[in-house]
Amino acid sequence: MYNYLNKRLQFMLSHKAFKKNPVKILLRLILLTIIIIFKIKKFFKGKFGGKNFLFYLSPYKEKIGGRGYFLYREEQEPILQFGDKLLNKNDIVIDAGANQGIFSLSFCSKIGPKGKIIAIEPFQECTNIIKKNLKKNKI
Repeated sequence: MYNYLNKRLQFMLSHKAFKKNPVKILLRLILLTIIIIFKIKKFFKGKFGGKNFLFYLSPYKEKIGGRGYFLYREEQEPILQFGDKLLNKNDIVIDAGANQGIFSLSFCSKIGPKGKIIAIEPFQECTNIIKKNLKKNKI
């Protein structure tokens, strides 16, 4: 358990989002801890290319995505930070291994209602969350 927590802490401290704004990340970590302990189901705001969307955070499962995005948001991965420059309105995008739909929701906010996202996800638990995310964002 100690090794796991130490690795997670080292990862967080070395993350570019933490280096850029450690107070914000620590506050999100405290909030995430409260959400996990009390099993609070919550939608939170994501951002991609200057546009916002809502994303469902499931506090129950660790490895199905969402926690890292909750902490680091658009700075979690380079595609979330700069991907809007690769997309245009009405594009067609494939999100293979969509998990909970972070990339799908991000890309939808850029390509607009006439664009298409093909989200491929084999796990029912994740597809259920994708459906919640789509409904909440009226997509």
